[in-house]
Amino acid sequence: MTSAYNDAIDRIAAFAKRRHCELASLPTIPHRDELDRALSGLLRNVPIGPEPLSETLDCLLGSIVPALAQGQAGPRYFGFVTGGTTDAAQLADFLTTLLDTNAAVNLPGASIATYVEDLALRYVLQMVGLPPDVYQGILTTGATSANILGLGCGRNTVIRRVRASEGESDWDVSLDGLGGVDVDVFCAGAHVSVLKAAGVLGIGRRNCHDLTKDGTPADFDRAKLETRLRENVERRRGSIVVASAGEVNTGAFTDLSGLSELCQMYGAWFHVDAAFGYLALLHPLFKHHLRGFSDADSITTDAHKQFNVPYDCGVFFTRSKRILLDLCASGPAAYLDDMHMTCHPIDEDETLMVARALSAKLPSPLNLGLENSRRCRALPLFASLTSLGVLGYSELVERQCGFAAAVAHMIRSDFAKELYLINSDQDMYIIVLFAPARTCTNPRYRGKEGSGNFTDDINATRKLYLTKTNWRGTPAIRLAVSNWATSMSDLTIVRQVFEKLLL
Repeated sequence: MTSAYNDAIDRIAAFAKRRHCELASLPTIPHRDELDRALSGLLRNVPIGPEPLSETLDCLLGSIVPALAQGQAGPRYFGFVTGGTTDAAQLADFLTTLLDTNAAVNLPGASIATYVEDLALRYVLQMVGLPPDVYQGILTTGATSANILGLGCGRNTVIRRVRASEGESDWDVSLDGLGGVDVDVFCAGAHVSVLKAAGVLGIGRRNCHDLTKDGTPADFDRAKLETRLRENVERRRGSIVVASAGEVNTGAFTDLSGLSELCQMYGAWFHVDAAFGYLALLHPLFKHHLRGFSDADSITTDAHKQFNVPYDCGVFFTRSKRILLDLCASGPAAYLDDMHMTCHPIDEDETLMVARALSAKLPSPLNLGLENSRRCRALPLFASLTSLGVLGYSELVERQCGFAAAVAHMIRSDFAKELYLINSDQDMYIIVLFAPARTCTNPRYRGKEGSGNFTDDINATRKLYLTKTNWRGTPAIRLAVSNWATSMSDLTIVRQVFEKLLL
């Protein structure tokens, strides 16, 4: 078995090295033949008996891997908002799998897994200028689960406030239920994951209300928002306000100024969904949003997007540690209690003593998040943050914003007859939203089906990958720059693909 395992490891290592060298030139998606070969070759029924490890690896490397989107982690996969994986994060993820650590319970005398996660979360706050001692954080499976935590904390808080106004000051939603109180979620440019969170939490998707100001992608109509907040106080309904940083189609940020004060005035919970906009705070053009972030009751972001760590990894922060603990408490099972072991110092220096004390006081992650069993997601994030640092990530954001701006400029200057840009330079961030123009030379790209046809033809080249979308009733195309390896040399390939299809 040891020999077979070592041989398999050698094959995996060779594949990893080859892939690392070739990633920039790999096709973004597999060829149809590769998909069909895998579909026809994989068994539909469970195998009866064991097979040699080498044969399993033959299936993985020979059939399944070629039929996956091998270029998804590459520099020209512009679909959705898809990050790659920094070298440090990838290597740390290898170690995470090898160690198979369950980072659920804080066992400071047995493992530093919780301490490493706390450090990673602290770094994420510090790098953009948010005070780490103000927030309680937790790593999640992604922004969707982080939004569930944010809206869950908000739901419990606003219901408790309503019940307190009715004389039930000790009402606890996690113990006592929803208490007959309805909650509304007021959004501007919200991602669908906010609606999913509302559905999962029993708030109801129909109680999510889009109050986006006319003519803007993600700003609130403040008059409508204040009216609805005031009415909810009078009607004894709870209110959660969700701002976007940035909006999924345009990259636009909600104007956060004054929202916290408005929420405080009417007892609403203020949540910022920054799934891919968090690192914008490192960029000079977006740094002014920091005040709005720092006033939020909770914040969501995705580490597997701009942070470029492996799937899946999201981040959640809240100012209200107690509320998060109440929401996610794992119950009375004795073995799940926080097992803080006393660490007796033996001539340690002060730094070690402080670190030991901090480690011993950390709550168990299972009491802060949805999962009782958790992959050690902190290790790749910690490694990437340590490797790149603030300067490395700042340069990454500058490069991505610069690439998006260069694509937009290319569309305006070189393809003005064929394409038109939808989002503005001010809102763009890392998203370019565009569509074929009515004057497009190729008739296949005109009309209602034009955007979809153009996207399909781009993706069929397997040199780029973009996603279709719909913006205010009009089909459009979305190019999102989120990979750490994307550089201006990739702009040449984007131009070549556009020229071949359009000119």
